[in-house]
Amino acid sequence: MTQFQAPNPQRRAPESQELQSHLQKMRRRLSAKPAPGTMAITPDLDTDTDPREISINIMMIFDLLRRRAWLVLPLAAAFGLLTYQWSRSRPKQYKANTIVEVVASAPKVFTDIRDVLNYRFQLRRFYATQRVILNSDEIAQRALSTRPWILRSAGFYGLDRVQDPKKRAEKIQKLRPNASQILKAKTSIAPIRKSSLFRITVKDTDPHRAKELTLALAQAYQEYNRLFRLRTTLNAYKEIKRRLEDYQNKSKKLRQHLMSFREKHNILTTSLDDRRNLAFKQLEALNQRMIKVILKRIELESQLRPFMRKKRDKNPLANSFAPVLENALVARLKENYSKLLLKRESLQSKYRAKHHRVLKIDRQLKQLRSLLINHIKMIQQSYKEQLSSVKHEERTLRYKVRAAKRKLQKLDGLNLNFDQLKQRQKALDRSLETLNKRYFELQLLKDSITTNVRIVERPRLPEKPFAPRVMRNTFIGTMLSFFALIGVFLLIELMDNSIRSIEDIELKCRVSPIGEMPLLSQKKTASGKEPLYNPDRPLTQLEEAIRAVRTNILFMSSDGNLNKLLFTSPSPREGKTFLVSNLSIGFGHAGKKTILIDMDMRRPRVHKIMDLDYDRSKGVSTVIIGRHTIDEALIKTEYPNLDILPCGPIPPSPTELIETDGFMRMLSELEERYDLVLFNTPPTLNVAD
Repeated sequence: MTQFQAPNPQRRAPESQELQSHLQKMRRRLSAKPAPGTMAITPDLDTDTDPREISINIMMIFDLLRRRAWLVLPLAAAFGLLTYQWSRSRPKQYKANTIVEVVASAPKVFTDIRDVLNYRFQLRRFYATQRVILNSDEIAQRALSTRPWILRSAGFYGLDRVQDPKKRAEKIQKLRPNASQILKAKTSIAPIRKSSLFRITVKDTDPHRAKELTLALAQAYQEYNRLFRLRTTLNAYKEIKRRLEDYQNKSKKLRQHLMSFREKHNILTTSLDDRRNLAFKQLEALNQRMIKVILKRIELESQLRPFMRKKRDKNPLANSFAPVLENALVARLKENYSKLLLKRESLQSKYRAKHHRVLKIDRQLKQLRSLLINHIKMIQQSYKEQLSSVKHEERTLRYKVRAAKRKLQKLDGLNLNFDQLKQRQKALDRSLETLNKRYFELQLLKDSITTNVRIVERPRLPEKPFAPRVMRNTFIGTMLSFFALIGVFLLIELMDNSIRSIEDIELKCRVSPIGEMPLLSQKKTASGKEPLYNPDRPLTQLEEAIRAVRTNILFMSSDGNLNKLLFTSPSPREGKTFLVSNLSIGFGHAGKKTILIDMDMRRPRVHKIMDLDYDRSKGVSTVIIGRHTIDEALIKTEYPNLDILPCGPIPPSPTELIETDGFMRMLSELEERYDLVLFNTPPTLNVAD
């Protein structure tokens, strides 16, 4: 037995890491078991496309139906039969309908009286609210209270099948608090489009009970609306009455306040407007008088201002005071004074200054001057006194004007307060009038209340049950089960990674098969050998398949680059060794110098299929480690252009043996010596060789 040493890890080929990654990718792609007798070549393992990404098309579904029809159709029929039996066993359901009309305002007995409730501007909200009220617990309880025999009925609670009277009574007693909820579950409310109508539908196992419940609901809703409107009207009546009393008290207090205001401010005989007009006229007269006084004062001041500013002039003739100049006496005195001055000048020119006639005239001039000055002073003093009197009168008038203004302002304030009181009184009178009118209307309205709900169509006794619909349920159950089974099998098909046909290889592995091998029987030939390729034999499936695969491989290698072929399979016993053996014979007959290397160091079978008798101590394993040369381990066969390099002794670690430099040297030498090198390798899913 040949002994093997563990190869040096440092002598591993640099391609080992890349080889391991390729093998891992190949395992993922070939994780599905291929169909027996099918061979495929994967030219590119680095594609980014995931083979599990499978699209669903109609052809795939039809193919699934074709293959699974024997199971899908019976199961769907069985489910349809179960649905039929279940529908037949269900209790019959009857439904009764009634139509009620709901208007926003109730019919009026008195057309001029306005209703308390008005939904004219909120119709959408009104009808949505009415639908909720129709399906409320209160309406259900009112309806059940009008039909007490329904509460004692076992069928209403779904207890028809309870045969024991005692148990039935106990269950009825237990379910009675939830009777309104049970009725709501049996009831459906549907508004009729573009109308103010509602359809009330009740479903029950008894047609009479369904009819009575439908009618009871409509009548309960009608009575509820009537009572609601009555209650609302009564509440409004009480509120109006309370407000009327309140406003009456306020009006009484306000009238008393007005009377006391009139007495306090003396408005009983004379109105405030007359008093205000009189005060305004007085103020206007005072203003006119004061304007005249002010103008007179300004005039006097303007006349006295020049005189007051200048010093007293010794010559009375030089006084420019207007009243002085305009005074007739002063003018005569000035004239006489001027004449005497002229006379004195004439006498003084004839006589001396101390002449008695001149002195006499001087005395006359002095007297006349004194008289003129006194008279001027008198005139000025009179004007001063007149100015002082005007100023006093102006001050008096100013005080009177201010007093008149204060009086007028006071009258305006009183008038404003009085007007406010009168406006309040008028508003209260209007409110009282409105409240009295509304109070009278509500008195009439509460005694003639009507409802805004009218039963348009009374329920009829249902003649036929509407449920269960046996045929429809059977059809739906059959179709649903049919499509559900299709979905289940389609899901199983998508989750199944196994390969059963050429199309599966192309779809799931994304590779193009180059040939298909027939499924051969396990019988051997008369000599005990397995049947091998023989071109001299009559045309059989084996020869035809080998020729097709050989032709496709030769066509792929038309440029001469393809000189090494590796054959593998996902799992053992799939015909890999048989195929490579026959193909090697076929390539040899085609004129290709071929060598077949048995690299399956786990379970070598090439020598068995080829019926070789050789020294088992020589082979691929000994050539790699250098113990033998290729020529020493090589076996010449009886087939043309075909040599075989058997496995040899099985090493303890084939993977490490393949990763050494010896394998690469052997491979390079074989490439130089042969046109085509074929490798028979172990299964990819079991080992890493």
